[in-house]
Amino acid sequence: MATLTARNSGRRDEPKEGEWRVQSCCSLDGVVSDPQTNLLGRACLQYSRDEYDTKSFNDSVSATFRDLSYQVVNQSRFFATAHGNLPVYGIFQCRSYLSVADCAACFTHAAAQILNCSAGNNFARVIFDGCFLRYESTNILEQTTGIFNTASCGNQSVEVAATAFTSAAQQLLMNLQTTTPTVTGFSAATKTQVPDNNNDDEETIYAYAQCTETISQSGCEDCLKQGVNTVQTCLPNSDGRAFDAGCFIRYPTISFFPDNHTIHISNNPSVKQGDITGASKLKGPVTYNYGDLKYATKNFSVENKLGEGGFGVVYKGTLKNEKVVAVKKLTLRRHSKRVEEEFESEVKAYK
Repeated sequence: MATLTARNSGRRDEPKEGEWRVQSCCSLDGVVSDPQTNLLGRACLQYSRDEYDTKSFNDSVSATFRDLSYQVVNQSRFFATAHGNLPVYGIFQCRSYLSVADCAACFTHAAAQILNCSAGNNFARVIFDGCFLRYESTNILEQTTGIFNTASCGNQSVEVAATAFTSAAQQLLMNLQTTTPTVTGFSAATKTQVPDNNNDDEETIYAYAQCTETISQSGCEDCLKQGVNTVQTCLPNSDGRAFDAGCFIRYPTISFFPDNHTIHISNNPSVKQGDITGASKLKGPVTYNYGDLKYATKNFSVENKLGEGGFGVVYKGTLKNEKVVAVKKLTLRRHSKRVEEEFESEVKAYK
């Protein structure tokens, strides 16, 4: 497992105060790993800092990185923020589909790239396919966008008709743009197939979007809107990426995340597969007792009423685990297939 350490024990081979030493060991017990450390961009910049000296600032950067390192490596966090004594703000984020070991390895690579920046820079960031790391002397925790004026595009053409591929990719990216801000953690992975009408071949498009967890839902929406506009300039090439301070979006025709991380999306926002409760065609139903539903809806109070459908009234409910649900209280005296079908339709509509 990759680790990043900062030490000062007095030995000649140990890093001095304020310095970083990156150490890596990549034995993962034979498990195939991929921290996705393809470097997409690196930037370093120095502002005017008359109010403090370079050494003090570098020491604060080191303290910030030690905090980030501990959270990622020791606490297995995929998103971490830290704040040094001087105005130094740090953010690290892994793509949500990476393994814990790959996330830590990506952090190690990112920290090594940051070391390539000259001492005294008060702005630095590195972006990989698998993660990003940045620090700055101003508060960046809620920053959403900078200038989304470039995209990282592949140079391979697709094997299916370019028009069909572009149309399918645009729709998939737009759906991902709409869905991602509604998902807990602001990240979503999905895929779709593009049939070729001229032969039996078909192409699969894999897509992923992620926003920084500290920004608002509206900030995520704004960032991804710009990101989708930018990444579409890569079409009809077989892969493309766009990224900024607050978000990241990528599509290729080669799988880069496990299937169990995909969600089903359409023209309307959706939720992770397995989180939907319902009946018949809806998989994974969950049974609640009447007392739980009565508690969730405040005894089916008028203030929680969402509307009336056939055979009953729909209420907004908040379960004890704070999950928000829609509860339909049936008023029909006897069971029928029509009740089942309408109940399922309304569960889909209110999910």
